[in-house]
Amino acid sequence: MRALARWKHPDRGYISPAEFIPLAERIGLIAPLGEFLLRRACEVAADFAKANQSIGVSVNVAPRQQLHKDFIATIERAMKDTDLPASLLLLEMTKSMVVSDMVRAAELLTHLKALGVSIALYE
Repeated sequence: MRALARWKHPDRGYISPAEFIPLAERIGLIAPLGEFLLRRACEVAADFAKANQSIGVSVNVAPRQQLHKDFIATIERAMKDTDLPASLLLLEMTKSMVVSDMVRAAELLTHLKALGVSIALYE
């Protein structure tokens, strides 16, 4: 399954992540928003796993969230707190992160591989 975030505005209805993710990045809320979404996706997937329905979850990670200093700890905490096996988590990450900071990207990808988390890179 794929975790998708939508913002339901009281007047405008559903607002696309293409609108609110850049705003969250600009005002410095992308890390807490990303952590909330990751944790919620892990909770749902863990609930399925506990009901013997092991369905993996794919979570899109915003570019600035990928480079946040606590990113790995956030993932570890979400999996630990929800008892989600790493094999059920797929993180969708941008290729631009790899190009923009190759040293950080290598560290990040090495840690994620050690955790057993799957990664999908996209444009």
